[in-house]
Amino acid sequence: MSATASGWVGVDNLLTPAAAARRLAVSTWTLNALRRSGAIPAVRVGRAYRYDPAALAAYVNRSDA
Repeated sequence: MSATASGWVGVDNLLTPAAAARRLAVSTWTLNALRRSGAIPAVRVGRAYRYDPAALAAYVNRSDA
């Protein structure tokens, strides 16, 4: 995955909540709690949330420390 100079990833590269939860091996309920707490950033697309794979990787790297 590559971002542009502005950091924009593109909507096509963002993950749905189900896909993001699978990557983290957590439930969508837990993923929503992490989003609401600010631990994982999300992008709002219409009424839905989408997750940047790089943000998920950063969360995992912070959690492993």
